Amino acid sequence: MPETKYKEVQIGPKSIEIPREWGMKTAGELFEIRKDRVDPSDLDEVVDLYSMPAFDEGKEPKKEETGEIGSKKYLVPDDTLLFPKLNIRKQRFWRVKRESETKGICSTEYWPLIPQGDLDLDFYNFYFRTHEFRSHPKVSSSSSTNSHKRVNQSSFEKVKLPVPPLPEQRRIAEILSTVDEAIQQTDEIIETSKELKKGLMQDLLTKGIGHDEFKEVQLGPKKAEVPDSWNVQKIGDMASVRGGKRLPKSHDYAEGETDYPYLRVTDFKDGGIDQRELKYLREKTYEEIEQYTISDEDVFISIAGTIGVVGKVPSSLSGANLTENAAKIYEMEEIDNEYLALYLSCKLGQDQIKSLTVGSTQPKLALKRIKLISVPVPPLDEQREIAEKLSVVDKKIRQEEEYREKLEELKKGLMQDLLTGKKRMTV
Repeated sequence: MPETKYKEVQIGPKSIEIPREWGMKTAGELFEIRKDRVDPSDLDEVVDLYSMPAFDEGKEPKKEETGEIGSKKYLVPDDTLLFPKLNIRKQRFWRVKRESETKGICSTEYWPLIPQGDLDLDFYNFYFRTHEFRSHPKVSSSSSTNSHKRVNQSSFEKVKLPVPPLPEQRRIAEILSTVDEAIQQTDEIIETSKELKKGLMQDLLTKGIGHDEFKEVQLGPKKAEVPDSWNVQKIGDMASVRGGKRLPKSHDYAEGETDYPYLRVTDFKDGGIDQRELKYLREKTYEEIEQYTISDEDVFISIAGTIGVVGKVPSSLSGANLTENAAKIYEMEEIDNEYLALYLSCKLGQDQIKSLTVGSTQPKLALKRIKLISVPVPPLDEQREIAEKLSVVDKKIRQEEEYREKLEELKKGLMQDLLTGKKRMTV
């Protein structure tokens, strides 16, 4: 396309530049909010119910029997964009292209938006997710409390929106939809790989590799069959257990990165550490709690709040301080740390952890109870072979998760550039 010339327009309190070829209209000019309210009992026996929980569970409407739906709902037209007027920051916009023979209805917390004239609803499905739109005063501060903020209809209808030429709207939506599809496909691969790992763990951690003879053993509250040559031992007989340490009174985290990382339960993820939001200590704080560290040879386990998150720290974080809401299993004998972390993460290990956890409002797993967890123990060589087989699947999952993060960054950049006209698309 030839070099783009821009014009300055007002969106809320801000002035932004958009391409001169783009128009500006209010949401009320672009969309009709269709509110055809119906009593579900007046419809067929089964309907497609578009609800916010259904969206969160997988972006597919739920088939519901009308007798189970009490309150009145809105009819969902065949081609519409469902706009969530409640807590818009959760981005539960639902682009509907209906081909179902059953009627579609939606929660009254949605507005069915019907385009007035030539608009691409997919374009606006993406535009409504931008920071520029969600931070607009008429959208972000419409009514109610911060946790249950509702967009006011009359305020929404006055919001000015950019209107690119229709072919450009379609091209932008097509590109962003392609990235979305790649993200969805990657999610499916990750989920499939995790299911594969779960099945492999159950198989390898109870049947081992190449065994024909088995025996029944007690593993906490449940019995299981394991190879005849394996032993069953308690963690306390094979290793030491020690808790982490809270920050001393009057101490706080360092403002930036230091040589002293501090690991919290919120940093525990998928058997390792999510390093994106790590906290760090000042040297003075570290000196007071320096004995409460964890190495890459230990296994961590969360013991308060969220119980039973298990894993290992990478070598780059060996020596980091550990929160008081977690413990480390260390000084292990006759058991491989990778194997132990895998076992404690599998269903048999998690069932034992649950059975040893006390408290309902503030559940806790005492250090002495960790020592009581029973572990089926193969010879060390077999432990390492089992861990190696499972690490292949772990590597695949990590690769796909890293790829997904790159796709999300790509989408974020494309949305910022394309939906504001900073970069133009040839059509």
